[in-house]
Amino acid sequence: MNVNWKIVYAYIKTFRRPSILVLESTNDCNANCTMCSRVHLNRDIGTMDFKLFRKIIGEAKIHNIDFFQLSFYGESLIDPLLIQKIQYIKDQIPEAWTQIITNG
Repeated sequence: MNVNWKIVYAYIKTFRRPSILVLESTNDCNANCTMCSRVHLNRDIGTMDFKLFRKIIGEAKIHNIDFFQLSFYGESLIDPLLIQKIQYIKDQIPEAWTQIITNG
């Protein structure tokens, strides 16, 4: 296969960093939705440690990531430190956008 490396390089240069970082603040949930694949998880249910969260945000800051989604399999609003985590993101990266998805 003949590859035009100039085009490949231009593409890589254009998209050199992720545009969004999805963080699963918690994988705990207060709902039992029939369509949710969460029931098939093979890991413990819990909330992300704040120390790990700070480390991840520090790495994201180095890589100029400024959009964060704090949800995945769990219900974000169950995380007792959610407000502090969002505040930490805003303290470290003032221009950051933060999004949560909730069943609330």
